[in-house]
Amino acid sequence: MSDRAATEALFNDMLQTYRKECLPLYTKGWDKFSTAAKEKLLHMNNFFCGLHLLVSMAETISASLKEFEDQFFDGKHPGAPNVPGVGGFINHSESRTVRLIRTCTKALAKGGDEKSGVHRHWKTFKRRENITKRYLQVFRGNRFNIVFLLGGCVHFLHEKVFYFLDKVQGTTNRLLMAVHADIQQPVFLAGCKVLGLLNKLVTTPLWRVTESDGHIIDLCDQYTKLHNFFSECLEKDTTLFKFMKGEVSPFEDNLVNKDEVYDSLITETQNDEIAMSMARFTFTALKQLLGRVVKDFLPGGQYYDLKVNKEFLQQTLSVPKHNKLPERVFGYLDFLLKKRPNVRSITNEAQVMFTFNKTAKYMDSLTPEQLHREIQEVMVKREGRIEERREKRDL
Repeated sequence: MSDRAATEALFNDMLQTYRKECLPLYTKGWDKFSTAAKEKLLHMNNFFCGLHLLVSMAETISASLKEFEDQFFDGKHPGAPNVPGVGGFINHSESRTVRLIRTCTKALAKGGDEKSGVHRHWKTFKRRENITKRYLQVFRGNRFNIVFLLGGCVHFLHEKVFYFLDKVQGTTNRLLMAVHADIQQPVFLAGCKVLGLLNKLVTTPLWRVTESDGHIIDLCDQYTKLHNFFSECLEKDTTLFKFMKGEVSPFEDNLVNKDEVYDSLITETQNDEIAMSMARFTFTALKQLLGRVVKDFLPGGQYYDLKVNKEFLQQTLSVPKHNKLPERVFGYLDFLLKKRPNVRSITNEAQVMFTFNKTAKYMDSLTPEQLHREIQEVMVKREGRIEERREKRDL
């Protein structure tokens, strides 16, 4: 299972070649196997991680929004670029909508900008306004769906944010000046609305489906419905309009979280015409993305026609819909290597296994006598384990 990156494709080819070279050498009785049996052993399925689709969708829509904004403004740079001294918060390769979301969370979210952020003052203001939920959170540590989620939250809070900066807190530093300037731009708010609607009606339901129980081949139907939905929105303005009103979704209604943010997103605003154009523009890019990265799961793809193949379904029964666990393991290992670069690899391996195997929870469930016995057993086997590791290292 991979994310379909170019490096992954090369690795898969190398792995397949390695299997073809090694299996005949180390499989007992290989020469006696039939051709069909050999092909079955050599065959390797390669699936696409469902959660990486969300990452690709976020990257695609960010680029698509920037392209739309560039065409819409035709060389002009409204908002923060017109405020003297805020150049440090502006990245011209970034979508202006995403810039608003990023600077807004840096300024107001807990753990945002330690120097210029005003989270505590914003928290006090929210309490006064009877806003009990956090809504805004930092990008750091969040990957899969964060730009869609925060887009809806910024759209929901934009009037409160503007009032807070304009009448309560004031624009006391350059970061707040940038947010104050961008939060007034209709096009940026329209972009936030599109991102928020996609979060509620597409990406979050897709995430829930991907992490739910079931066979990975079940995603064929979900991806096909999503691809057809984007096609219908592009072909029929009525369907796109219903999407903007929250009346249609490619997923079951019970997967859609209809809260106060959702209510604000489906409420008609003066920016809806721009939002409709943005949605149409971005849906084109998202449809092309689906046709490229999940083509194997769409009609005509290699896995779509195998939905009714009982033998294949049995062979792939244990395949997960995503590779979140190994991604988490490697992410944690990367953190440990940066935190303590001089530690031996066996120490980091022990830390990773202790954390992900929930060893502490298991130890807490034991009686003192059982815990002592377990520790004594581990100590007895310690030298043997170390010797095994040395032998593996020397291979």
